[in-house]
Amino acid sequence: MKKRPSALTILKPLIDASEVPRLYGTMLAKTTNNLQRFHLVRNRIPGNLCYHAPKEFSRFRCVRNLTVCPKPGSNNDASPFYFKNFKGEVMKRISFAAWVVALIFCVGAFVDTHAQFGRALPKMRESAKVNQNQSSESVTTVAAVPPLLIEDFTQPAGTALTSAGWTAHSAGGTNPIVVSAPSLTLSGYPGSGVGGAVSLATSGEDDNKTFATQSTGDVYAAFLVTVSDAAIDPIGGYFFHLGPDPIGTTFRGRVFIKKDASNNIAFGISKAATAAPDVAFTPFSYSLNTTYLIVVKYSIVAGTTNDTVQMFVSTTVPATEPAPTVSATDIATQGDISPGSVALRQGAAATSPTVRVDGIRVGTTWDSVTKAFISKAPLDMDGDGRTDYVVLRDSNGATAGGFVDWYVNLNASSAFYKVQWGIYDVNTEDLAPADYDGDGKTDIAVWRKGASLATFYIIRSADNTIDQDQLGLSTDQPLPADYSGDGKADTAVVRNNGNGTSTWYYRPNTSVNYSTINLPAQGSPLVGDYNGDGTADPAAFSDDGAGGGRFNILLSGGPTLVVTNFGQGTDMAAPGDYDGDGKSDICVIRNVGGTYTWEYKRSIDGAVVSDSWGLAATDSPTPGDYNGDGKWDYSVWRGNAQGEFFIMTPVTRNIFGRQWGLAGDFPVAFHAVANT
Repeated sequence: MKKRPSALTILKPLIDASEVPRLYGTMLAKTTNNLQRFHLVRNRIPGNLCYHAPKEFSRFRCVRNLTVCPKPGSNNDASPFYFKNFKGEVMKRISFAAWVVALIFCVGAFVDTHAQFGRALPKMRESAKVNQNQSSESVTTVAAVPPLLIEDFTQPAGTALTSAGWTAHSAGGTNPIVVSAPSLTLSGYPGSGVGGAVSLATSGEDDNKTFATQSTGDVYAAFLVTVSDAAIDPIGGYFFHLGPDPIGTTFRGRVFIKKDASNNIAFGISKAATAAPDVAFTPFSYSLNTTYLIVVKYSIVAGTTNDTVQMFVSTTVPATEPAPTVSATDIATQGDISPGSVALRQGAAATSPTVRVDGIRVGTTWDSVTKAFISKAPLDMDGDGRTDYVVLRDSNGATAGGFVDWYVNLNASSAFYKVQWGIYDVNTEDLAPADYDGDGKTDIAVWRKGASLATFYIIRSADNTIDQDQLGLSTDQPLPADYSGDGKADTAVVRNNGNGTSTWYYRPNTSVNYSTINLPAQGSPLVGDYNGDGTADPAAFSDDGAGGGRFNILLSGGPTLVVTNFGQGTDMAAPGDYDGDGKSDICVIRNVGGTYTWEYKRSIDGAVVSDSWGLAATDSPTPGDYNGDGKWDYSVWRGNAQGEFFIMTPVTRNIFGRQWGLAGDFPVAFHAVANT
């Protein structure tokens, strides 16, 4: 069996030390307060963690069990950065000096020289709180349809929204809207306690964020809000609304707040009106400094001036759509739109409310905005059901021995950030990203080999804690997935037994003991949900002995071994749900005359689909669900001077892409593609 190559063996130096780096990313900076909170958690750090910080943070170095790493080679963070659009045209140049504070690994992992593989090793949990404003509430309901937009304000405190995928459409730069702590919480709401929130006051910048434009059906926009003050005024002021894309000035679904002399508040809604009596209000039955769930429903109705708007206000999360709390009355007098943006407003000082807003979700059903969506898309870093664009880079550039920089570009919003996690060492490190905490977001993780044993190191996206799990031998291969069926990826490794069989060793999130699955075959190990039951099925792809390809799949529930001859023995294997039926399809990628041919067998009807996409000489296959339609797409990453993803949907052959990365980077999605 030939293992797929380690990602780190393919990484190339970024640039010559004398070059000016051109990056499609920004540094994930931590504030002094966040760093201090992290360092105050003593003696609970897995392995040897270190940080690379300016001397302003030197006072934290006395904290026990932390190591300050030597500066890993030359640092180009103060050099000019260049941003380009998809066509490669220069949009803007930003020059800044950024102190980078990141969680990174120092050399080596702790190895118990007396430990035996299979020993019940406890997993280290909540090792280091980076963000303590997190909720422990668990969401027990799941949405079947992904939302169109999720905004939990997970950026560091002080980040301007215009640096996080939002656009100012009025009074840009005046009293800008920024992320701040803490997050708002409401039991059962999927955005409760995640990230931070934003405060809206008066006489300042108004920002909007776009989503896929909707021309039929219903659009729901949900968010949490806490009101600290409002005007005693006939209509008060509005602070939230929908709009088209681009937003222009056609604002629809405006949400108002006013108060009475006893400091009771009322919420109002209009389709577009801003004057009495055309704004419909609830009674004054709501309180200041209380968190409410607001859902605005914009219904698109055939015709020109007949779309309707309704609003729901609640202190709980209704399991099904209830009767609206209040409905807009200015329907026939206002024009209709095709919603494609959501906006936050800071209006006039005399009438605008003072509020905090959090957990914005836009979708096409009630469930899509009020229930958690557990994404099946690989490398979905923000849980919106779309594969995101992620590349790796050696932090040392042309010098070996640096750290691994993960550059993430979020699919829907184009927001981007960098996380430094792992050591650039081709002999000890491998990638292991997966959704370990079950929040629908892929967690950044690496698997590090010791002298004989190996350990997973994970950044849990649900609460920003660090997790480690010692599992496997240094000769194994990491392949995390949800083998236990609890909705969370298990740490797991695959071992070739050398006798025509393979063994999967996995540890469920809630267990200190590992479990095993024996596959009566060996080859390049694969994972997928081939029967659609929500549990990962072990599989291996190999040569059938006559030049053909063979998939050996052990279906969960039986277990039942399914053997399918498909493709050629020299193909790459890239199983995924290409037909959108909730089951993984077997798929191979083949170099035919310098062009990649993708061939998959539809699990929905057994039909074989074949397409050409990508150049074998320059491209790395990076399949995933990039448009969020529940179907995997053909995708390749081309490492030219500016790296670029090229994507085509199966059958419909719609083409799109994004420029992200540099020559010499490694696209993380390629790590899941197996070679025989």
